[in-house]
Formats: sequence, structure tokens, C-alpha cells
Amino acid sequence: MKNLDKIFEKFSNNKNEIVILLSGVGSGSKLFQSYLDGHSQILMTPSHILMYLIPHWKEWNKKECSLEELINNIFKFHPSLFNSLFDKSVSGGVKNLGEKKKYNFSINKVKFKKTMCYILRNKEINFKNFFLALHIAFCYCNSENPNKKKILFYHLHDERFLIDFLKAFQNAKVKVISMIRELKGNIIKRVKNSQNLPNYHYLNKVDAILLERKSYSNTIWAHHINLDFLRKIPSIKTKVIKHEDLIKRRTLLLKSVCKFFKIKYEKNLEKSTLNKKKWNFDVYKIKTVRGVAKHILEFKRSDYFFYEIFLIDYLNYDYNRKYQYKFYKNFKKNIITFLICLFIILLPSKIELSNFIRSFSLNFFYNYLKSLNFVFNKKKIKLYENSAFYFHKWQHKYEIFKIDNYILKKMKRKKNIFWITTYFFKKIISLILNPLFVIFEYLKRIQSCYGIFIRIILNRRYYPNKI
Repeated sequence: MKNLDKIFEKFSNNKNEIVILLSGVGSGSKLFQSYLDGHSQILMTPSHILMYLIPHWKEWNKKECSLEELINNIFKFHPSLFNSLFDKSVSGGVKNLGEKKKYNFSINKVKFKKTMCYILRNKEINFKNFFLALHIAFCYCNSENPNKKKILFYHLHDERFLIDFLKAFQNAKVKVISMIRELKGNIIKRVKNSQNLPNYHYLNKVDAILLERKSYSNTIWAHHINLDFLRKIPSIKTKVIKHEDLIKRRTLLLKSVCKFFKIKYEKNLEKSTLNKKKWNFDVYKIKTVRGVAKHILEFKRSDYFFYEIFLIDYLNYDYNRKYQYKFYKNFKKNIITFLICLFIILLPSKIELSNFIRSFSLNFFYNYLKSLNFVFNKKKIKLYENSAFYFHKWQHKYEIFKIDNYILKKMKRKKNIFWITTYFFKKIISLILNPLFVIFEYLKRIQSCYGIFIRIILNRRYYPNKI
């Protein structure tokens, strides 16, 4: 354990580099990290388990927690870091690893706490020191050799937390990688798999049904802000990785990544693993090419109205040219297409129109009212507590889950007719107002698209070089 001080000092004194990985909106960040897993020179924790560490730290910092309390909070709020069976993610999780999908890893909490306390003895307890100690302690307790580690790799996932991270690591050697993907083939998949699917997994069905109205506007906004956001931080070295390249040129890509990281290339990089065991990400029973989802290379014309495709290609004209993505039917950018797109933005997308029509259908009312059955069955009630999904995930930032949760807890403890009636009428009012909220999301999407137009005109879009 004595050597752990030297490792800590190297990263603390900015002698070793830190690499931040951003998701790029469902563009294979977990898959990419799985190829880096097991590299002898990379210090990291599995998957994106610690993506909400920064907002959690802010909450803990307000309470002036002791070191022991901070470590206990890690156990409480990030349990799958210490036992993968606690992973509750809807896809691509950290459990059921290996060829037979039976391996699950665990870390001895007593040993971990002892190691953390040893590393941080006589040191200021701040985010930087705690973050470094956490990674080193995990490495040590996971039977890895921390002495060989040259870079710390952090799957931050969400670029919105990046500025806070950089404030804590001033003057550190930081590099950023953001994943990217062809947008026409990805937008609808993100609506279904990154928005709707997690909502149905984590939320009570009655809430997930209504939140479908936000999925498209959320996705359009996220797809067009993630790289532009990085323009605000010109001091860091930023590169992008195309999800498609994990199929088309994986070996060359991984060699280039090692060169960018300034580490040696190792043969185990060719295998997709998590904690050195095969990572089974194909939870949707999808077809794969060289271990990567085949659908990332596909674009379904039927997902869009014809004018939507025209608009997406215009808004991403420079993006497509920079990263060699194909335009639909030889699209060209000129003053005519500019004027056409200014009008097309006002037209509803296929999903937006479907959401509006669905709001008045008998089938929608039936499914919604049926989903309220859990009100009378306390065992099926999901409480919105502890998980960062409810309070720190960007698409839920303005959802008032705390009010719902207060009522839900009252309902679950005892069958009080007042709280059941309050909750029931609250949800009925939400159902009645849903068409208005659908229109609001449509207007929000329009605003986002015109915002992209303005950034294009002012040359404020950002396209880092790819690896």
C-alpha cells in the first residue's frame, strides 16, 4: 500500500494525464471503453458508474460530510461499483459478464475504505483528492497494479458536468474524447432507446407514457449541443471517435487512440470486456458486425417525413462533410435550401404529429388509465429516491419528481384515501393538459432548430478532429 502515495502524487501534481470520455448521445461510449478495459497503463473504473459523482459531490459538500461519510455515500449512491449485481441500468450494464453471462464482480468495501483513508490521510478533502483516491483505491482493491498506470480515464458521459470537473483539476493535463455518430440513423433510435426505454424502466408507467412527448425535442437538442458545448473550453485537447469506426477500422482506431493517450498498444484492446470479462451488451438481441451493433450503419427512410431528412442534412451539412457522412440524395447547401429550411423547421416531425394525434385517441386514454392501477397496489409503486436518474439526468432537470415522490411515499405507507385521490386527480389533470404540453415540446424543438441556424450563420458550431 506504500506505493499508492507515489501514484497519487503523480496525478495530483499533474504529471500524468487525465482523459475524459463523453457519450455523444448514444454513440457507443460504453462500447469504446470496453475495448480499453484491462489495459495495463489505464487507470479507470468500469463503465459510466461514476457519471453522477460531480452532482452528488455538490450535495455532499453542502452537508460538510466527513471522509467516512463521503466513503459511505459512495457505497450508497454508486453501489454497482462494489457489486455489479446492484446494477439497475436498462442496457449495457456491468453484470452478467463472461461467455456464459454468469460472472459478476465485487470489491471488498472494508478494504476499499481502509485504502481510501490511507491515501487521504493528512490531505485536504476536496473533490480532486477524493476522486483520485477513489480510482487508485478501486484499482488496488481490484487486484490491478497501480504502479503501471500512466493515464486516468474517466467516463464522465455527460458534457454538462465537464466545466465543474475542470475547475477541480486546474492546470491538469486533460484530454477529452466525444463519441459521434451519423445523425439520420441515430435520432429515432435515441428517442426510443435513450429516452423512452429508460423512462419505462425507472419510472411508474403513468409518468413514462406522458414523458414520451419530450423525447424527440430532447434528442434534437442534445444531438446539436454536445459538440458545440465543447467550444466553450478551448484550452483542452478534444478529439472525436466515430461509432462506425468501431466496426470499419477498429484496429487502426485503437492504435491511434493509444498514440493520442501516449501509451503502448496491447493485444487485449481488440476484445470488448468489462473488468477483464466479456461484456455482453446485446440486451436487445440485435444483429452485430464484428461485435458491434449492425444498426449503427443503417438509416430507415420510413422513420421521417421527407422534409425532416432535408432539414437534418442542412443543419448538419458541415458535420457530415467533416466526418464523411453521406447526404440523402446528393443534398446541396445554398441560398435556396437555406430559405426552404427556414420554413421546414415550422413543420411537425413524424413523431411530433403522431404524439399530438395519439393524445386524443381512446387507446391512449385506456393505456394511461390502466397504468394508474398501481395506485391501488402498493407493491408496484416505484419511489423516485436516491437514483441520480430522477434528479441529475439532464432531461429530467425540470421534472417535479419530488412532489410526486412525496405523495407516493404517503400512499405506500398506508392506504389513505386523501393521498390516493390527490395523486389520481393530479394525473388526470396531466392527461387533460397533455395536448398542450405536446404543442409546447413542438415549439421548443422549433426554438432549438432556429438556435442551430443562428450558430451556423455566426460560425459558432464546433467540429473537433477525429481520431
